Amino acid sequence: MKTCEDLLGLTAPIEKYRGATLAIGSTLGQADVLRIVNDPEAWLAWDDPKKGSIVHTAMLVLRMLMVMDILGAIAAGALVFGPLTYIPWP
Repeated sequence: MKTCEDLLGLTAPIEKYRGATLAIGSTLGQADVLRIVNDPEAWLAWDDPKKGSIVHTAMLVLRMLMVMDILGAIAAGALVFGPLTYIPWP
């Protein structure tokens, strides 16, 4: 599997700087392309997002939204299927 950056030679490591390439926005995953292609399950199970990272924070926000949605559904069900309360209107 060759990307445009591979074809242009941008992913070749620079001898002076260990781990550096000329690729724009290179990531840790880009360095492990062969490992990702050959064994994706092992690569995905490699590590959880670190505390304080953007991915970890996004996961926390989405989990909080999930809890609020569940609580809202429970409250809506209680209002719909529960006894009707009389609210005096002036």
